[in-house]
Amino acid sequence: MNAIRSFDHTGSVVYRSCALAVVLCLLLGCTDPPPSTSPPDQTEISGTIGVDTTWSPISSPYYVLDDVTVEEDVTLSIQPGVKIIFMNNSGLIVKGMMIADGASSDSLITFTSGQEFPKPGDWKGILFKNTNNDKSQLRYTKVEYGEVGVDCFSSSPRISDCIITSNNTGIRTTDVSQTMTLEHNLISNNIVGLVFSRQTPIVTSNTITKNDMGVVLYSKWLSAEGNNFAGNLGYAIMLKNTTQGGSKGANAQRCWWATLDEERINQMLFDRQDDSRLGSIHYQPPLEEKIVEAAPR
Repeated sequence: MNAIRSFDHTGSVVYRSCALAVVLCLLLGCTDPPPSTSPPDQTEISGTIGVDTTWSPISSPYYVLDDVTVEEDVTLSIQPGVKIIFMNNSGLIVKGMMIADGASSDSLITFTSGQEFPKPGDWKGILFKNTNNDKSQLRYTKVEYGEVGVDCFSSSPRISDCIITSNNTGIRTTDVSQTMTLEHNLISNNIVGLVFSRQTPIVTSNTITKNDMGVVLYSKWLSAEGNNFAGNLGYAIMLKNTTQGGSKGANAQRCWWATLDEERINQMLFDRQDDSRLGSIHYQPPLEEKIVEAAPR
């Protein structure tokens, strides 16, 4: 008999049977109960996670009905193959630590929309909030259809071997004092792929493509060597001016732009050549061939 498991706010699990059709059939004298039409096993969750918790494939998919918050000093571990489905414009807020490691591209962890016809902005996204010095990690994880897929506020999770796709903003960082590293990710089909503010991110061995805008940089400097930047609809990298002054620039050397023509590459960049208050984006030398390893491994 199928069942839906629901977490209460203490982290315990409540089971609810889905046997109404069987009971009615027995009351009416049916000799054989009809086949169950209830949904497959699933776990509904909302509220606060106050103790160390593991989400496992046996309880997947997890349906998030309202915002879920991982409290300080608490770790949420998500095992390979787990699917988390967000309903009602909900989101996941991490104040403690989250380890989401899908282990390989064959067992991705997936954060996605619960809408029948999903679109960017269906759910809030994953927010790492005030978790500086944490060891949070997203690895072999797919994040799609969020407002901000992964939002890092005063937090520096390690993000590698992930697919960040079809969000309004793929990854955004704000007020991050530590250096943050993004490597071996596919960041595609977002309105804006990456937005960086007030820190110095290291972006390497990623494919950033088919976004309306690839990278928007408010912070002083971007280290972005060894990425594939071809195929974005707007600018691949855009420097922005702020009240603290313009971005001082970016190092995007040894990247692939699908062309060696300087004029065409410059059209993909917004920097001092477009606004004298900004720094420069250094891209020489561009690569002749696409970087095969600049993607989830």
